[in-house]
Amino acid sequence: MLYNRKLTSNERAFEILNRRVGSSNIVTISRGKGILNTEILTKVLDIIQYQHPWLNSRIVGDLENLSFEMGAIKIPLRVEKREYAEQYQEIVLQELNQKIESAQGLIRTVLVQIENDNNLNYLITTIHHAISDGLSSIALHSQIFKYYQKLALGEIIDEINIHPPLPPFTELIPLRMQGLRGRLKIFSLLLKSLVESIKYKPQAFKKEKYVPLEECCCGMIQKKINYDQSIKLKEFCKINHTTIHSAICAAV
Repeated sequence: MLYNRKLTSNERAFEILNRRVGSSNIVTISRGKGILNTEILTKVLDIIQYQHPWLNSRIVGDLENLSFEMGAIKIPLRVEKREYAEQYQEIVLQELNQKIESAQGLIRTVLVQIENDNNLNYLITTIHHAISDGLSSIALHSQIFKYYQKLALGEIIDEINIHPPLPPFTELIPLRMQGLRGRLKIFSLLLKSLVESIKYKPQAFKKEKYVPLEECCCGMIQKKINYDQSIKLKEFCKINHTTIHSAICAAV
């Protein structure tokens, strides 16, 4: 069974980061208007865990012999109450810097309810980077709210399509990047990067000091841009052959 297999090198790297640093996983936040019933939300989490078997997997073994294994605990849902909306960020920071207990499961969720506004909620999911990426996590949130709406309206979800397992990452990369040809391509890109760094001499930020891993932490920076600015940014990135993510990171 493809779900019960050893971790590939990149998957193993994410698990090492999870155990050592605890801040390399994917935290996704959705801000929702309306009352969210925790019983219905729990049922939705059960459905998506059944639909996406990777969410029913865990990681077992020591660092030298790590494997995926089916049989995770039910997706946990923690409910936190905060007085003001801005306080949801406290929970986000906790989630960003708390490792996943991967021997039990690879996802956890938090529902933040705002006491001064009963219609305002924040759904936060933390997913192990070995089984997901940012885009997939956003799609998962969309699916959670889709199922929630159906159950809240009294609809019966009687047909659930179970997603087939994806092969390891090394088998998903294009053929041109695999084998000897792929290694030569990577070597060429690294050599080109080295030549450009010598040519343009980019300036690096100076490190104030080095701190132990246990003292390192992640933070969250929030920025908002309007629709027109988003379109202009998209076109600008297209012209300059870069990604929107890279441009935003450089600007921040």
